[in-house]
Amino acid sequence: LYTVTSMDCLSACVQVLQEAKEPLHYSELTRRILAAGLWTTAGATPAATVNARLAVEIQRRGNESKVTRVEPGVFGLRT
Repeated sequence: LYTVTSMDCLSACVQVLQEAKEPLHYSELTRRILAAGLWTTAGATPAATVNARLAVEIQRRGNESKVTRVEPGVFGLRT
């Protein structure tokens, strides 16, 4: 359950990871997304939503995904 502002959750994750130039834990990724106003949510646990969205993206798209899990809870951009 989220309300889209200028972009969806996954797009916001990719943008923040591009700007960070390094992998981030999903809680830090969420903090930066919300602070920048890239995505808003009505959910009580936005970090859990971000973690789940990234996990589903990787599971569904595999090597075609823009993101990869570098260690538990930490995501980066696929190079």
